[in-house]
Amino acid sequence: MKESRIFIFACLVLIVLFAFTTLGYASSLFDAIEKGDADRVKAFISQGADVNANAGTNSTPLFVALRYNANPEVVRILIESGADANASDKGNLTPLMYAAEREGNPEVIQLLIQAGADLKTKDVHGYTPLMYAAQQNQNPEVIRVLVEAGAAINEVDAEGWSSLMLAAMYTANPDIIKVLVEKGADVNEIDPYGYTPLMYTVLYNANPEVARALLDVGADGSLQSDAGLTAFNYADYNPNILDSDVYWLLEEAQY
Repeated sequence: MKESRIFIFACLVLIVLFAFTTLGYASSLFDAIEKGDADRVKAFISQGADVNANAGTNSTPLFVALRYNANPEVVRILIESGADANASDKGNLTPLMYAAEREGNPEVIQLLIQAGADLKTKDVHGYTPLMYAAQQNQNPEVIRVLVEAGAAINEVDAEGWSSLMLAAMYTANPDIIKVLVEKGADVNEIDPYGYTPLMYTVLYNANPEVARALLDVGADGSLQSDAGLTAFNYADYNPNILDSDVYWLLEEAQY
């Protein structure tokens, strides 16, 4: 009986030691990832660190790599070690969405796509990876990589907004507009509220050059919203447009 208790106690000690060791490896792995230290990341994985720890959250090793320090080599090591490229958090955001939004290095996007990351997955708001890139990323090559890999360029979110609509509202880089249209985005699409990309740019975008880019690629300034107003009519609400020569281009374009 005494020997049995000793055996059980010894087993419990081993279990606890294993748990603490595993947690230690995981903690060290996250630290190495945040610092972009590829050699340490590889070492901790070889010692048993779980590359899919914290599944179901945005704190898996791959998410952390994309959020804090997207060293392509670290991302490559995680993927080759079995990190789930289609993991999702509670908002249904995936690693590719994080990368598309934040990462200016197209190589990281390529790595995720090659690992099978789903280009068509939507988050709880209906956003795809391409929509995240169009709204937040300032590198047109990221847009190009996503579209050439098969991202649906005219897909819309829960509001009925496409990637071009989101870029028109939020991007500071006119080249994002040019690449989207070059790849097939409808420059004169009308959303459920009766607005075009040009109207949204005039209303919300702080950079007049984005409106200029839309006009350059064929935006029709004569189109009217459901209220019977053209993009030029909305220009009065945007002081950045008012102070730019784009204001007069919009006036000419409405006829």
